[in-house]
Amino acid sequence: MKNMKYGTRLLAYVLGIAVFFIIGFSAGRINGRDEMKEKIAQTEEPQNVTASLNRKEEITEYELRLKNDKIFLYEVKGEELYAIAESEISEAIYPPSDIEELKMGIMFNDKTEALRMFENFVS
Repeated sequence: MKNMKYGTRLLAYVLGIAVFFIIGFSAGRINGRDEMKEKIAQTEEPQNVTASLNRKEEITEYELRLKNDKIFLYEVKGEELYAIAESEISEAIYPPSDIEELKMGIMFNDKTEALRMFENFVS
């Protein structure tokens, strides 16, 4: 009998909470529809944004290139090349695939990495 009494109270409590949430949900949906329609109507159309690089934001890259038995390390800013280092090397000691890649140019985003690769070819 005691268990039935607690079971009934628990059932009444759960049903009360469920009814409370159902009423709240129904009231929210009725009012929420009108508010949502207003928000949608007030929303502005998205505008296209064009991104451009400012001179201050220009990206600096580094290029390692082989020309006439000399290896050059360039700093590349936009379309401009600035020679940082150069050294003569012998193409005969490197694999042909490395030489072809060097002739086309190898790009780096980090100066330290570019200098390290330059040193690898020079030493």
